[in-house]
Amino acid sequence: MTDQGTHLMDVVQWMTDSPPPLAATCSGQVINAACEVPNVFTTIFEYPGFTATWTLNYRTSYDNDWSIAFHGDNATMFMDRRGYRIYKNLEMTTQPWKAPDRPDLAAELPDNSSQTAHQQNFLDCIRSRKEPNCPIEAAAAAVAGPHMANISWREHRRVSRSA
Repeated sequence: MTDQGTHLMDVVQWMTDSPPPLAATCSGQVINAACEVPNVFTTIFEYPGFTATWTLNYRTSYDNDWSIAFHGDNATMFMDRRGYRIYKNLEMTTQPWKAPDRPDLAAELPDNSSQTAHQQNFLDCIRSRKEPNCPIEAAAAAVAGPHMANISWREHRRVSRSA
């Protein structure tokens, strides 16, 4: 869970300007015997002022790519490797459970554009000795939540970080 999870938590913490989560609770199973951590799981991350959930199922081919949804008071932003889509929240007097036909705002990304840019930034930093877009402190903060989730799963308990 720390591989893909680190990237997803990095985006969550970057978009919300948040530190690592305060606590994590994970429930799941190792379905593939070659895995050390669950490849089917749900994790709840507690942040100051909001909660993030991450559900993963690597045992199905249905839409098994990454995605992140930010649910706010006014809209929901759904992000994945293809881009992002923003859906304005419906008035509660209508049918809030009915999915809109299309997003109110969207941007699609070319294939592998973020991966190519990430690799290019790394190579540029090797040549120039400049700080990368993701310094080590941001990487450590991003991996803290997935590590807490792994401990939670192994010990069957909620895990909090020390202040």
